[in-house]
Amino acid sequence: MNPKCHQADSDIVHKGLAQYPFQRTKLQQICVGFFEWPSEKTDGYILPSIAERNLRRFANLRLTSSEVGMNLPLHEIPVKCPVSEIIKSRRVQGRECYEVSWEGMDGLETSIVPADLIESACREKILEFEERKAQRKKQNIQKRKPKKKETNSSVAELDLKLQNLLLDINLRDEANFNASDSSGRISRITTDTAEADLNTTDLLPLSHDIEHSGVITDKNEIFKDM
Repeated sequence: MNPKCHQADSDIVHKGLAQYPFQRTKLQQICVGFFEWPSEKTDGYILPSIAERNLRRFANLRLTSSEVGMNLPLHEIPVKCPVSEIIKSRRVQGRECYEVSWEGMDGLETSIVPADLIESACREKILEFEERKAQRKKQNIQKRKPKKKETNSSVAELDLKLQNLLLDINLRDEANFNASDSSGRISRITTDTAEADLNTTDLLPLSHDIEHSGVITDKNEIFKDM
């Protein structure tokens, strides 16, 4: 809001504001009567301008104090800063801005104001905002970074699993080797037995022929010589 006859920080405007303090309900009634605005539109359109006007008055107060050699910290200034805190940085139509929350502004929680206005009125709020942002960034990095103890535990667990896997492989290979060796032994024994039976079977007809031919009268003599 820019008065046509007087500056927003002029003495006359200050006296008028002191005599007629801001009344939100009264303002809503005026806007309904003249513009047919609902109360939500009045709050959304006018309250941010009033809050920004109060911040400019506060910035002019700090500038005047510094000119006379009174560079007071923000918390020592008799007039309370209207900005509660900076929420986040914004860019509006290429201009650097901040979204801020307001102190004691009935009906208005947050709005966007130019960054240069915050710099001149309450640069301490910018420093607090940057510190909070750096702290949040640091916490996020710490959350993403794995703990060294957990990493060592994971490596030890993986090493144990690999050792158990190698042990199982060795046991299976040994079992397969023993089974193969046993099969080979059984096969050799079976083959030797079959060959012995075959030799005995071949000798029986020969013994019968020799016996009938009269060459050998006793069959036991054949096997006695073997």
